[in-house]
Amino acid sequence: MVSLMQRFKVVVFIALVGVIFGAGDALTGQPNVDLLFQNAKNQYTAIFNSPRKLADRAEWESVVSRFRLVIKTSPSSPRASESMYTVGLIYKNLYRRSGAPADKAEALGSFNQLLDRYPKSPLTSSARRHIGDIQFIGKDYANASRSYRNAAPRRDKKKNIKTVSIAPYTKTAFAPSPVPAKTDDDGEIATLLGVRQYSANGHTRLVLDLSGQTAYDVDSVEKNRMSVSLMGVKPASSVSRSMEFDKGLARRVRLENAGNGVIKVVIEFTSPDVDSSVMVIKNPFRVVIDLGSASAPAPTPSAQARVPSKPPVREGSESKPVIPDTGRIRTIVIDPGHGGKDPGAIGPTGLMEKDVALDIAKRLKAKLESRMDCKVLLTRTTDRFLELDERTMFANSVNADLFVSVHLNASRDRKARGVETYFLSPARSKEELATAARENMMALGSQDEIENDLAYIMSDLTSTQKVNDSATLAGSVQSSMTGGMRRASQPVKDKGVKQAMFYVLWRASMPSVLVETGFISNREDERSFKNSGYLDSVAESIAGGLASYGRAYMVASAK
Repeated sequence: MVSLMQRFKVVVFIALVGVIFGAGDALTGQPNVDLLFQNAKNQYTAIFNSPRKLADRAEWESVVSRFRLVIKTSPSSPRASESMYTVGLIYKNLYRRSGAPADKAEALGSFNQLLDRYPKSPLTSSARRHIGDIQFIGKDYANASRSYRNAAPRRDKKKNIKTVSIAPYTKTAFAPSPVPAKTDDDGEIATLLGVRQYSANGHTRLVLDLSGQTAYDVDSVEKNRMSVSLMGVKPASSVSRSMEFDKGLARRVRLENAGNGVIKVVIEFTSPDVDSSVMVIKNPFRVVIDLGSASAPAPTPSAQARVPSKPPVREGSESKPVIPDTGRIRTIVIDPGHGGKDPGAIGPTGLMEKDVALDIAKRLKAKLESRMDCKVLLTRTTDRFLELDERTMFANSVNADLFVSVHLNASRDRKARGVETYFLSPARSKEELATAARENMMALGSQDEIENDLAYIMSDLTSTQKVNDSATLAGSVQSSMTGGMRRASQPVKDKGVKQAMFYVLWRASMPSVLVETGFISNREDERSFKNSGYLDSVAESIAGGLASYGRAYMVASAK
């Protein structure tokens, strides 16, 4: 029989083995690389939440030092390659803004080190494209084109066979990829599929739709025009070389051959008093050019509000929302998600998200008009398709004070249930990433997560001014939804206020949220979404949250 002391020794021995093999970092003094990486990401997210920090170069350099510590601590881990990639992205975007040779050298150095040290990393193709972007900005067109060619999938021209690496084996696909990047001998990398224009109330948005990713640069912005260069792009046969518009701030768009495989998109303004900004959205790849009148008033007072240099306000915060000049909410835009050819998520019996979202939005409009004394507009009133770009463009053009996008969630876990409200900010969890990925219809991946977050942060700094108001609005809506549904005897799980990078919220000039009203993938939720009384309760509870937020404006205005 084993004595008590012997048993104690065995337990101690097992515990020591667990410490040695399960928590070796504590014994060696070596920091946990995943923790270091998350801390670095948290710091750059904190920068996003503070306009003061965004403008402070020292803050960015501090973030860079944290990512470099990850590389130094565990150079052979996947986190090291991700960190090196992120350092390259930070310096690339700083270079695009500053034009400083030192930033260019740091960016190129990071991406080239990634290629040298981690040749098997899934980030290598993206790194080569970023190198191409930097070379293109520096007008090194030949090397830029070469970098993009090297980033494309390897292809056997004779047999049109593409080799695709699918761990842990290699698969050969005889069909071309769904959206291939062209790398023909004539230097074509992508096709310009079309130029879309939206214009209303002193705002114009031009969208250049391309078949694949390529390098771009804003060449010049003059009194009466601006131009954007695109590398290795040929217009589709359906695209005119000269397009004239009878309304808006863009009078004409011309395509010019600049040589070296570069085309210039020249935008002629209707007046010399025009401000412009350019950004890129991926999956699908498009260049978005926003124009506004420099002398016109801002789209909404909220957009000019000063946001404290602290993380976004969460539900229950004492922070007050910014007050419009009138002291009240005047215009709310409700956006029913999806529509037309885009059904959104589909339930087990075939119920479509687009139909339920439109039904809820119409009910919400009626309830808001009766209780808030404000104008309420819908981005769509019928089953029609809208680009994500069009939705916020519409909200901006009508000078909306609030923007609310209505959706239904979905999950592979058929038991998943609950309501949640999102505002625009980098995602903090896999669940937040998955929800944004589904709504954005974009592929998940570490490089996509890092790149899309950073692209937003660096390309649209003015949007950081409304983060706090959006977070407060989300808290008000979420609290009202859960409380109101329960008071209506509708069981609901509170999944809380969350944040993620939803394209539909990009470039909204006002506080904006995306509401996930339940899981259509859940059979019980789908059954509820077919019930008129349930939909009325959902609309009523959202309206209550918006009204509560509106009252906060009135109270703050009276003080």
